[in-house]
Amino acid sequence: MSKVLLVEPDKMLRQAFTVALFPEFQIQVVDAIPDAAPLDFDAMIVDAAALHEQPKSARIIRAVTGWHLPMIWIDGDQPGPAPDPAHCVRLKRPVTKEALRRALAQCLSATVAPQSTVSAEPAKTPLGKKTRTKKAVDIAAGENRNFIELVDVVEEEATS
Repeated sequence: MSKVLLVEPDKMLRQAFTVALFPEFQIQVVDAIPDAAPLDFDAMIVDAAALHEQPKSARIIRAVTGWHLPMIWIDGDQPGPAPDPAHCVRLKRPVTKEALRRALAQCLSATVAPQSTVSAEPAKTPLGKKTRTKKAVDIAAGENRNFIELVDVVEEEATS
């Protein structure tokens, strides 16, 4: 089982990400980026969009960009600086469960391609056979509109 560090300041999103990745991954959740690169983890998920809203976020995000831990970098509407593309997969909000799982699988694979990659049009080889080429793009959130739903459940007592 892969061990993943989730950096998410919002409690509801922490729960949603944990539920989306359970039971295949062991998730440890923190609300802020650690001072030093975590050593006991296979990958890291960083909600950079939420961290931009915190004070001193620019310094913290610059520190993370130097770490060589495979990570998923979640951007908001305005993408900012991100870690080295050789070990980083970028997602854009809103994040779907499928996109999150696919990005994490890509991070944990032995060969992480620059940024995130998806299959493009088939290309012909010299022998005339079709092969898939790779094209670097950000994984589009909401590809099939299966969002992680955040719902508050409120029980109301029956009034007599």
